[in-house]
Amino acid sequence: MVAEGTDKERRTFARNQIARRWPIRLSPAKRLLEETKLIHMYKTPGWLERIMHDILGGIGLLSMSATAEEGLLWAYYAEGHRGVCIEFEGGVGLFAAAQEVTYTDQAPVINLLEDGRTTQIRKSMLTKASRWAHEREWRVLARWRDEERTQRFLMQHAVPPHIQAFMRAQNGPGYYSFPPEAVRSVILGARADTETAEWLQGISGRLPQSVAIRRAQIDRAGTVTIQ
Repeated sequence: MVAEGTDKERRTFARNQIARRWPIRLSPAKRLLEETKLIHMYKTPGWLERIMHDILGGIGLLSMSATAEEGLLWAYYAEGHRGVCIEFEGGVGLFAAAQEVTYTDQAPVINLLEDGRTTQIRKSMLTKASRWAHEREWRVLARWRDEERTQRFLMQHAVPPHIQAFMRAQNGPGYYSFPPEAVRSVILGARADTETAEWLQGISGRLPQSVAIRRAQIDRAGTVTIQ
């Protein structure tokens, strides 16, 4: 993360920050004092990292994959095929807000003077190194609660009702509900035992709708298929 730009660009950035912090107009002397403080801060080592940590610390993240047939994912996240994988409907509930992760060999650089909050978040939370491309990751980002900003965004953009509901409910990290119909199926790992299968049957029996229970299979070459 950098803050590269001309002195004029730094001062413009400082003025924009002041306008956000103090909606009431400052006197010229007070504004100049605050601008000078901010510009001095921009030259202080470590301030960028503190700001970025503040931004990211207020965001909740749900990580998912577009595939259930990647053996490494079963190894990473399902105890080597002993656990389960839940398959969700992509257009239902908060899952409709999922965004695809970009994989690249070039680490993104965030320039605070040029990149807005949306670009900062995309570069920092929706970009990963190419060596992780096999994960085919999608993420749902839940921002901090900001009713004014959310309402302004909804007035300026055509947003489907179910995504509007998620945006209004988002409150950073934490627990979020989703409708039962968002669960398409549950996949047992290839090495899941009878106890796990019975436990899963008991849970599915309490759901208001029928949920398919499938099982992963591994062939001799290590290829995963879902039955």
